[in-house]
Amino acid sequence: MRIHDDNREDGGTAWVKSAEGNACVDYSRSNAKSPLSLWCSVHKNSETRIALALIEALCARETPTVMVIQSDRTETRFTPKVGRLFRCWTYGHQSVMAEAFSSRDMFNRVCSLSYAMQHTDFVRVQNSEIQMYEYRSVLAEIRKHTSPFEFLNIKEECDHIVKSASARCVDRITSTALSVLNELPQSHRRNFENALSEIYAKQVSERGYDTRYSYIQELTTSVILPAVVKFGSAHPFTAAVFKVFTETAGEYVSVCEEFLLEWNQNKKTDS
Repeated sequence: MRIHDDNREDGGTAWVKSAEGNACVDYSRSNAKSPLSLWCSVHKNSETRIALALIEALCARETPTVMVIQSDRTETRFTPKVGRLFRCWTYGHQSVMAEAFSSRDMFNRVCSLSYAMQHTDFVRVQNSEIQMYEYRSVLAEIRKHTSPFEFLNIKEECDHIVKSASARCVDRITSTALSVLNELPQSHRRNFENALSEIYAKQVSERGYDTRYSYIQELTTSVILPAVVKFGSAHPFTAAVFKVFTETAGEYVSVCEEFLLEWNQNKKTDS
């Protein structure tokens, strides 16, 4: 089985065309050399066995600490192990894999909240349980009870406040992480700095009112999760960035809860 690979500095595309089947995987690195994380997106209609073989070959070459697999096929997402990485968290079309580690509660919380913030989903936290409501489902419900003009106004306001809250998380976490880089072992400092610098540059470029994209999931998979896995929750760098992540994620949750509460109150008033 011959693997074709369009390998660039920030990532690339690997594919196989054979009598046994076809598969294609787009991949991106958190940083160019010795990447902390690898993001693999499997093309539709890729044969599962071949796609996993491609991902395993990429994992062996890049040796990431954390890897995200995005696929519309359940059997691809739920594969328990790829190389030395184990499946740790799965939601929607994504699975996050990592080297063996101990701080699973912290890891899963970061995965869940960052996924929600990345997809502008609404979040409530009750008794430490994270409840997520899909963005499209919430807006579809609002659309049922409003005129087209009212709906567009509500959607515009929603997009602005929720996306801005998510983007602020990236700004604050990145600033904090850069300020505590000296807490990291010298051998790891450059990789984390490069990953942070790339994400910071991307986030700075997003300044539009209705186009403020958040790179929160890139930040967590490239920096926070590798720190949790490599150094543990008690390490000064991990503790500092997780503290700010918790604070800013809490602000995001508050924005979501306030929006949902206001909408429910308005709906009751109108009815």
